[in-house]
Amino acid sequence: MQQKIAIRKKVLITRKKKYFEISAHFFNPLIELLKKQKKNKIKLLSLYYPSNYEVNVLSFFKLNKKIKIKTLLPITKPNTQMNFVEWQYIDPLKVNKFGMLEPRLETKYLVPDVMLVPLLAFDGQNNRLGYGKGFYDNFLNKFLKNRINFLSLYYPSNHEVNTLKFFQLNKKIKIKTLLPITKPNNEMNFVEWQYLDPLKVNEFGMLEPSLETKSLVPAIMLVPLLAFDGQNNRLGYGKGFYDIFLNKFLKNRKKITTIGVAFSFQKYNKLPVSNLDVKLDYILTEKGLKKWKY
Repeated sequence: MQQKIAIRKKVLITRKKKYFEISAHFFNPLIELLKKQKKNKIKLLSLYYPSNYEVNVLSFFKLNKKIKIKTLLPITKPNTQMNFVEWQYIDPLKVNKFGMLEPRLETKYLVPDVMLVPLLAFDGQNNRLGYGKGFYDNFLNKFLKNRINFLSLYYPSNHEVNTLKFFQLNKKIKIKTLLPITKPNNEMNFVEWQYLDPLKVNEFGMLEPSLETKSLVPAIMLVPLLAFDGQNNRLGYGKGFYDIFLNKFLKNRKKITTIGVAFSFQKYNKLPVSNLDVKLDYILTEKGLKKWKY
């Protein structure tokens, strides 16, 4: 603790001496990142109102017209908690008990998709030294703790990769697992399912959970396929269940990490694609995990 206090004092003095005003171009890499993430429906960016010679994030507003993202500012609460509310440049502000500016109007609380975090120092491992109150750490720990992660599998058939082997490793991470249940009009839902839970045969001759419990949205989805190509395009079985599900939820700003599961010999040179086909984030084969770079 004493070491952190000493570093804070040193950095505050250094930052005051070396401070310079940035141009809007400072945020060009951020703009490019947000553009690349556009398919994930990122809409909320939290800023901080600069003080104590912090980087002037208000310059971001000169570039925001390029992506039209909604911006948030934090409002401090008791017990070193904070919430985020929508705030646009020149909206009214007030001085809080720490002498910092924050939105005067306490509107609906929102959770940012991307967060710009103030700091005093950082290291090569992206560790952050803040101001010692723990507002950001408390918010992030609370939000991440309350976020339940679900992994959806498929029940293997037709000589697909046997995803049931995952259960031999799941005790290491204890993630909740889901299986799909087919619905009319080529739609499907996902319900929680554990190995050896009861199954039934659906109209396509595939096994799916016999108990239709609460529908859940997976954070990570293992996707069956017949073929894939070098751009992580997927050829499925022709009914469109996965593409329909993903298009529906990605449109509603729910990020789902998709991993196509296959044998390496299923790779095809170039697959035909349509506007409804969803490109996979990763391909997992016996040779490893490959990420598609947008």
